[in-house]
Amino acid sequence: MQPIRFPGFEIEIIRKRIRRINLHVTPERVWMSIPYRVSRESAEQFARMHQDWILKQRAQLVRLPAEQGTPVADGMQLRLWGQTLRLYVVHGDGAPGLRKEAEALYLTVPQGAGDAQKQAQLHKWFQDELKQALPEVCERWEAVTGRRASGYYIRDMKTRWGSCSLKTGRICINQRLIHEEPACLDYVIAHELTHLYVPNHGPGFWRLMDQFYPNWREIRRKMRK
Repeated sequence: MQPIRFPGFEIEIIRKRIRRINLHVTPERVWMSIPYRVSRESAEQFARMHQDWILKQRAQLVRLPAEQGTPVADGMQLRLWGQTLRLYVVHGDGAPGLRKEAEALYLTVPQGAGDAQKQAQLHKWFQDELKQALPEVCERWEAVTGRRASGYYIRDMKTRWGSCSLKTGRICINQRLIHEEPACLDYVIAHELTHLYVPNHGPGFWRLMDQFYPNWREIRRKMRK
C-alpha cells in the first residue's frame, strides 16, 4: 500500500492481524499498523486526525540525544534553531569538532571514541551556539522593553523555557531553546525582561507584552505544541 504523505514526512502503511490502528514514530520513519478490515480512506482519516501528535513526537525525538537518553548514531536527526539536520559521525585523526554544512552536521571524533565523548562534544557545540546568539538578542529586547538584566545564564530546565530572579535581576535561559525557532528565544527574553516590570502574569503583564511583542501569542502557541 502506498504511504500517506504529509508536508515533511510520510506514513508507511502495514496491514496486520490486529484489532486496532497503531501509530509508530521514530527519528527515521513513521509507520501505521492497521487491521485488514480497515480501508485506505479510514487510515488516511486516522492519520489526519493524529497529524499534530505525530509532529509533536517527531520534534521531541530530534532533540539532542543526551536529552533522549539514546546513543549518538550516524544518520540520526537533530534540530538547530527549528531546522532538522542529519548528523554524520566522522572517525579520524583530525581535531575533534562539529561543523554545519547545508542541512547536515558533521561530528569529528577520534578513532574509538565512546558515546560519552560524542555526547559531550554535541552538548558543548549546541550550548556555544546558544551563547553566541544571546548577546544580540538580549541587547535588542533590552532596547525594546527599556529594562536591562544584570546577567544571563543557560541551564537545562524541564518545565520552564526561562526564569527571572527579581532579587538579582538575572535571567535564566533553557538550553533547549537552541532546538526551537529563533523567534522562541526572542519570546523568552522579552517575557523575562517584562517580569522586571511586573513579577506575575496578571493583566498588566500581558498588556506590556502586547506593547513589546505584539505577536507573542503565536509564538507561545508554537512552543506549547
